[in-house]
Amino acid sequence: MDTVAPVSQIGLGTWQFGSREWGYGPGYDEREAAAIVARALELGVTLFDTAELYGNGRSERILGRPVEPGAVQPRAPQARA
Repeated sequence: MDTVAPVSQIGLGTWQFGSREWGYGPGYDEREAAAIVARALELGVTLFDTAELYGNGRSERILGRPVEPGAVQPRAPQARA
């Protein structure tokens, strides 16, 4: 069985997800970060860059919620005209 998934040419860096210096705060992981990941998935991104150092592992936990099997994907905010 072939289990290798295609890797997108463009990836999403997630180091800022766990860093308070870059906007992480109450509700951020469940709203903005989740919407960013959901939109990246919609656009076909399959490469996500993270490391346990980013926010002491917070970015990995934030990223893990929207990509785990069966996760409900939040809709990305729509631009207003």
